[in-house]
Amino acid sequence: MKTQQHMDLESMEVYHSFWDHYLNGDVEEVISLLGHNYTQVGSTEAEDFFRKKDAVRFLQDTIDQVAGKVEMRNRSIRYQHLDHFVLIHERCDIYVLRESDWGFYAKFRASTLMEQQNQEWKIIHRHSSFPVSKTREGQSISIEKTTLENQQLRNLVNQRTAELEQKNRELEIEAALDRIRTKAVTMKQSSDMNRIFSKIFEELRSLNREFIQSCILIFIPEEKSFTWWTANPEAADEIFHFRIPFLDHPAFHAFMKAWMERKSRFYYQLSGELKKSWENLLFYKTDLRRLPIAMKRNMMAPDQVHLYESFSEFGVLFVTCNEPLSEEKFSVLERFGAVFEQAYTRFKDIQQAETREKEATRQSSLDRLRAEIASMRNSTDLNRITPLIWRELRILGVPFFRCGVFIINEKDKKIQVYLSSPEGHSLGVLNLVFNSNQLTTKAVDFWKKNKIYRQHWNKVDFTNWLASMIELGQVQNPETYQGAASPPESLDLHFVPFSQGMLYIGNSAPLSESELELVKSLAESFSIAYARYQDFEQLEEAKTKVEKTLSDLKAAQNQLIQSEKMASLGQLTAGIAHEIKNPLNFVKNFSELSLELVNEAAALLEKENKIESIKLAFEILRDVRTNLSKVNEHSKRADEIINSMLQHSRSGSGKRILTDFNHLIKEAALLSYHGMKAGKKPFPVEIDFELDNQIGEIPVFAEELSMATINLCNNAWDAMREKLIALSLQSKNKTYSPKLLIKTRKDPRSLLFSIQDNGSGIPEDIKDKILQPFFTTKKGTEGTGLGLSITNDIVKAHGGELKIKSEEGVGTEFTILLPLKS
Repeated sequence: MKTQQHMDLESMEVYHSFWDHYLNGDVEEVISLLGHNYTQVGSTEAEDFFRKKDAVRFLQDTIDQVAGKVEMRNRSIRYQHLDHFVLIHERCDIYVLRESDWGFYAKFRASTLMEQQNQEWKIIHRHSSFPVSKTREGQSISIEKTTLENQQLRNLVNQRTAELEQKNRELEIEAALDRIRTKAVTMKQSSDMNRIFSKIFEELRSLNREFIQSCILIFIPEEKSFTWWTANPEAADEIFHFRIPFLDHPAFHAFMKAWMERKSRFYYQLSGELKKSWENLLFYKTDLRRLPIAMKRNMMAPDQVHLYESFSEFGVLFVTCNEPLSEEKFSVLERFGAVFEQAYTRFKDIQQAETREKEATRQSSLDRLRAEIASMRNSTDLNRITPLIWRELRILGVPFFRCGVFIINEKDKKIQVYLSSPEGHSLGVLNLVFNSNQLTTKAVDFWKKNKIYRQHWNKVDFTNWLASMIELGQVQNPETYQGAASPPESLDLHFVPFSQGMLYIGNSAPLSESELELVKSLAESFSIAYARYQDFEQLEEAKTKVEKTLSDLKAAQNQLIQSEKMASLGQLTAGIAHEIKNPLNFVKNFSELSLELVNEAAALLEKENKIESIKLAFEILRDVRTNLSKVNEHSKRADEIINSMLQHSRSGSGKRILTDFNHLIKEAALLSYHGMKAGKKPFPVEIDFELDNQIGEIPVFAEELSMATINLCNNAWDAMREKLIALSLQSKNKTYSPKLLIKTRKDPRSLLFSIQDNGSGIPEDIKDKILQPFFTTKKGTEGTGLGLSITNDIVKAHGGELKIKSEEGVGTEFTILLPLKS
């Protein structure tokens, strides 16, 4: 026996089956579910039937109004038992199909009475109606009427919906643009531009799904290139950018022409061979070949693509589509292009500010280095410069964990390598030949071409290099050389050339071009420092040589001075000998005469006439006394001459001594004069002395000043002799009388001493040469060319000045100015 629950399920199954068949238009199936005593009541009188056959006929006449065109939604069903009957009440929403859209028709309610007949549940009565009737007589449901009544409403709804959609679309577009603007406003550094590009691409994709690709081209006309930024459709956050040269292709020429004309928008279609040639050029001949394969395949898949572009001051924002864009969507692209231009303008402003800041930082860094370089005083100061370079690299933000200097000696074909950590700790010093390995060979080759050399090493490469250095005996402690317990996993080597070698920077990733520019600046500064170091090295070496040469020169100079003095002494020997011979002759003659007189007096004293003899003896003794006084006088004269000669021949003491200046000058001049008179070519000279008696004793280098006076006097004798001989040959010497004037004068601050002759004078073309060592106009061995040079040195040693005033054929005046010291 069936349970009540089972019976309930069966009745509900019949109920649902009725409505399913009814809505699908299955008339026979609907009739099979009706009892033989079926009746119904509908919304109108035409739908009221008390016989099954009338109800069936109405069903058959009106089913086409319902079949496939009506749906019951939001159904609410209540189930009730009435003895052996079942009553089902239902309320729902009726939706009808109008054109291609389902739309709400009306609320619907139905009551269905079911009875079990011959073990099957049958519907014996049904009452259905619309709370607000929309049917006419003879209809089950009036779609036409509903369509007619709702047409205007639908039009109004559609119009309002379109307006709302347009407004929502506008709000959506403006919100997207605002998000981009916000990103741009909050941009703090130029590297944030990557996020701006990403945001532009993201917002474009969210607004227009038909965009298969979004790209931005930044034109750089002065470099004849452009930067291509593109988003990866496979990875929303992945942005690529590449520097690409201008392309020789009709599509690119069209882009450039439109950009040069600053068109706000541009459309271009690529298809067929034009598209293939463009893609072959773009994806296989430029850096875009590095794009992911899936991304390139996606971009190349369509047979044709439509390019829509919005130009700005800096470049173009364009999208690629499979189908043409509507005018509205093209306008949206233009608006995005305008916002992109605003964002890129801010980017350029920030970039310029960063450039100025970087330049200021770079300039400060270079100024600090230059200041340190300028403070270098010897070659060991280079040890201070190298750590400073590493410090400035850190300040400038250049990343590195190894650094060094390669000093290249092209003459010896060798490289000295100094490696250190960023903190300045030494990692090793290597001495390598040019062809030690591929790295050194390449580095030298790039250095000769003044190019940056780049190399990437993995852990194995570094280990192999270290092993080769150990094998060459260049590295003793691997851990110290590595700078850590284990070798680096990745090492990018950068060698930046400078005049004397390469500056090496090692980092875990390649340095950017801007970072390498900073390294170049530091390399140039290091080059200056190293050049200064080399100068100091050479200077120190030269200093040692100069000191030795100076020592040798001083010895030679002393020897030359002594030789000059001896030469002067040789010239004076004859005069001195003559001067000494005269008093010696007096001594000899008077001593012989005195001896005779003494003998004569002795003889007289022996005679008988004593008184007369004594008188004569006394007279003889008086003569002897006179003779002896003459002997004494001339002996003193000879002693003075000998003392002057000895004083002149001795080396100077090197100390100033208080000296009777006038006496010193007069004695030296007379000594020179006597030498000339006793020489090979004596001639008469009138010597006048105008000596200032107020001078007295002053501190001078007496021997040296005496020598200077003799040198000047000797030159005067030579000039006057030359003029005398010249006039004699011309028979004009009758009126010429050689004359030498020697003057001294003292004022509060200085002492003036001059020697003036009326000789031949100094030719104009040699006036600036006569004080040069070894310059002489004398022939053969008559002069050394050192007299005036030594005289000038003596005057300078006194802190004085030697002036020359001369007129050819008239005479010469040498004036010595000596400062007076308290």
